[in-house]
Amino acid sequence: MYALAIDAGSSSVRAALYDRQGMLVPGSIAQIDVELTVGTGGIVEIDAAMLRRAVEQAIDATLLHPAAADINAVGMATFWHSLVVLDRNGEPLTPVLTWADTRSEPEALTLRDRLNGHAIHQRTGCILHPSYLPAKILWLHRDDPSLYARAGAYVSFAQSCTSVWLGTTATSVSMASGSGLFNHETCAWDDELTSALGVAPDALGGFLPDPELLPPVTPVYAERWPALAGVRWRAPIGDGAASNVGSGCVDADLLALMVGTSGALRRCAVAGAALRPVPDGLWRYRLDRRYAVTGGALSDGGSVYEWLRETLRLPDEDALERELAAREPGQHGLIVLPFWSGERSLGWVGDATALLAGLKHHTTALDIFQAALEAVTYRFAALYDALQSGGETIVASGGGLRESPAWLQMMADAFGQPLVMSTATEASLRGAALIALRDNGLIAELPRVTGGRSFEPRPEHHERHLAARRQQQTLYEREVGPRGANLLARQTRG
Repeated sequence: MYALAIDAGSSSVRAALYDRQGMLVPGSIAQIDVELTVGTGGIVEIDAAMLRRAVEQAIDATLLHPAAADINAVGMATFWHSLVVLDRNGEPLTPVLTWADTRSEPEALTLRDRLNGHAIHQRTGCILHPSYLPAKILWLHRDDPSLYARAGAYVSFAQSCTSVWLGTTATSVSMASGSGLFNHETCAWDDELTSALGVAPDALGGFLPDPELLPPVTPVYAERWPALAGVRWRAPIGDGAASNVGSGCVDADLLALMVGTSGALRRCAVAGAALRPVPDGLWRYRLDRRYAVTGGALSDGGSVYEWLRETLRLPDEDALERELAAREPGQHGLIVLPFWSGERSLGWVGDATALLAGLKHHTTALDIFQAALEAVTYRFAALYDALQSGGETIVASGGGLRESPAWLQMMADAFGQPLVMSTATEASLRGAALIALRDNGLIAELPRVTGGRSFEPRPEHHERHLAARRQQQTLYEREVGPRGANLLARQTRG
C-alpha cells in the first residue's frame, strides 16, 4: 500500500512512491529539471503547458516501478503564490507567474495606498506585495486589458493541473492561503479584495470539505495512468507546508529552516480557536483547516549559491566547501544586500535589487561568495529573531543546505542556536505523501522530527556575525529605506 507523491518546484519536478511509514520506495523517484524564464523588468515565469508536461513525465516514470501497482493515495505539493489565468475552455492564457516575478510592484503600491494593508495582513496573513495574486491580477489587467474579458479562472499552477487531470479547479485551504486572497477568519475568499479586483470568488476555485479529497483521474488520464484509476487525490498543498510535514515539524516548538531555490523559516502548529496576530513582516498560510503555518520567506536562497558558482566561475563544490569552512566571518570586508529577486520578508520591497559594497582591488571571487552567503544567512537570522519565542528546535532541510555543511555551520553561528539537519532528503515529497496517506485514512497521525547531524554555534563567530548584521541593516536603511524609498535601481526597470 503506497502513496504517489508529486513535488512541482520552480527548478525541477519530482515524483516518488512512499510507504505508510513515510519511507521512500527505493528506485521510485523521478526528477525532471525545468527552466524559469527570467528577464529584465522583473520577469520570472514558467511556460504553464511545459511545466505540466514535465510533471506528467515524472509521474509516467515513477509509475513504471513495480510498487505502483498498489497505489492507494496521491498527494501533490507545489510552490505557493503562483498565478495562471485560464480561458473559459480551461486553456492557459498566461505563463505561470511565480512568487519571484516583480512586475506588479507598482500595483502592490497602488493597493497599499487604496486599502488598509494592516487589516488585510491580519485577515489574509499576506502583505500587499508583488509575490501575491492581488497585485499580479491588477498588473495583468493593466498589461493586457482584453485579458479580463477572456479570463475564465484565476488559479494556482496546481489547479491548472488538476483541471486537466481530474476535471476540477477546486482548491485546498493550503494553496488558497498562499494567494493573498484567503481570509483566515472565514476560511473563504476575502470579500474586500475580490471586490477590489473585480474577480468573482468562483473564478478562483471552490473549497473542499475536510479531508479535501479530489476525484480520481479522468478516463483519458486513466488510460495513461491505469495505476491511478479510481484513486482519490488529496488536493495539492503548498510546498512549504509539505516541507514542514516531511521534516517532522508540526509542533509549535519546532522551526523548519528550508533552503532550496528560495528559502523560508516556518512554524507549523495547531491554529486553535483564535489565531494570534500575524507578526509584522511575517506571513501566515495553512497546511489545512487545523494547522497554521507562520513564518517568513526569502526569494533568494540556494539560487544565490548557484548564481555565484556559475557567474564567478568558482572551483568545484568540494574545494569550495573546504575553503568556505576555513574562513573567518566577515574577513572579506564586504556588505551585501541579497535581493537578486527582490525582497520579501521582512521589508517586502518587491523590486529591490542586490547590492555589493566594499569592493577593493584585492577582493577575490571567494570573498564575494562568502559575503553573499553570509548576507542570505543574516536575512534568515532576522526571520528567526522575529519568529522565535524561546526554546524552539531549528530543523534544517533542502538541497541548498544539505550540499554545504559549511553553510549550515554559518547558520548556527549567526542564529546563536543549534541546528539539526533533517534526515528527510525530500521533505516536500515526503510531506505530500504523508498528508495524502493521513487524509485517505491510511495513517492516523503525522510523525515528528527524526533529527540527524547537529551544528552547534561558536560564540566568538556569533559575535562577529552580530556586528556584520548591524552593518547590513545600516546599508539596508541607507540604500533601500522604508517601502524602497531610497532605491536607485529597481527590478521593474528594464
